[in-house]
Amino acid sequence: MIGLGSNIAAASFIFSICLIVFSFSTNLIFSLPILIIAGFSMIIIMAASNTVIQTIVEENKRGRIMSLFVLAFIGMSPFGSLIAGFMGNVLGVGHSLLVSGIFCLLGSLVFIKNLGKFRKAIRPVYEKIGIITNLTAVQETTILITPPEKEF
Repeated sequence: MIGLGSNIAAASFIFSICLIVFSFSTNLIFSLPILIIAGFSMIIIMAASNTVIQTIVEENKRGRIMSLFVLAFIGMSPFGSLIAGFMGNVLGVGHSLLVSGIFCLLGSLVFIKNLGKFRKAIRPVYEKIGIITNLTAVQETTILITPPEKEF
């Protein structure tokens, strides 16, 4: 669980760059490795996001939250495909991919900028379920249970 936010940020940045680079590609041999990296990055984003959401949501609300997550990832893709198809028809496929990659890059940069706020908001939940410990509580407990030194 620790570090999944950073994985999401890095994978979204890599995916964006791959999409932008792919928009300029005209060579199949060059395009295939880019698409493999983009696909791998997309899977990391989806799996890590799913893991974080299922971990931080209370059990009695998990089904509702996961249905919203699936709606956001899968249910909204037809609308994105419609917009991308329209842009591809108007601008051309390469330019449509470029614009999409730029929007993805902007989204990933916003996520990276707010990653500290995300970590700060999620920390109490991680402490509550025992993934991480509250360091000040551990330090205070260590001080309390350390036996005093005996003088001889």
